[in-house]
Amino acid sequence: MTSALRQVVAIALMTFLEARRNRITMAFFFSSLVIVVSSFVFREVTTTGLDVIVRDVGLATIHLFGLILAVLLGSSVLSREIERKTLYMLITKPVSRASFAIGKISGVALTLLVTLGLMAGTFLLQQVVFGAPLGWILAQTCWLLFVQLVLVSCFAYFVSTFASPLVSAFMALGLFVVGESAGNVWTLAEHAESAPYRLLLRSICYLFPNLERMNLKSFAQVLRDVPGRTVLEQSVYGLIYIALFVSGAVLVFRRRDMK
Repeated sequence: MTSALRQVVAIALMTFLEARRNRITMAFFFSSLVIVVSSFVFREVTTTGLDVIVRDVGLATIHLFGLILAVLLGSSVLSREIERKTLYMLITKPVSRASFAIGKISGVALTLLVTLGLMAGTFLLQQVVFGAPLGWILAQTCWLLFVQLVLVSCFAYFVSTFASPLVSAFMALGLFVVGESAGNVWTLAEHAESAPYRLLLRSICYLFPNLERMNLKSFAQVLRDVPGRTVLEQSVYGLIYIALFVSGAVLVFRRRDMK
């Protein structure tokens, strides 16, 4: 293992341990509580379509809490190091800014992976307890939700290299809303009568990542299979944007004046 890789791994683990003490436990607790409680509520009030409702609520809860965590971590992980002045101690040591930047966002991704894994585990256990049918689509959905949330977190991290945490969080939420509405935006563009307005809407669709493509919750609700090739294509699509945002964060951070 090279020195740079060791630095990235060490910083990523440090970031994960810090995040675990702060937010990961609470995120897992509240999401698990909502999933389990909602299941019992729906079990009492309905006798038809229970499996679909429980899957819908469970996956939506995982998505919501994962999004909150992704935005909070991505927008604040760098500013927190600056506020505590631990950043200055690290960059004065033989740790490159690139290794530090990649290590921090890798730690955020690891935190999201563990958190979503715990949420998904609770969700699947709930399905087993209620005797609900399982399908490979549930794992595929959770995986693409993870890729999507890492993408949003990386964008928030990129913006945080030159803006405040609050601005980064709002811009990340904006990216999520636009990305999840990409289909509707394209439809509006197709029906727009004004050429400049149509060009603007199409430009938004091309510039912003289409997060709607990575959302398989509608398929998971009815356990409708999705080809593995589709999941692979969407994963690569998301990873390309992740690589772009991380590269941008590294470039900006390397040129940032820390004085």
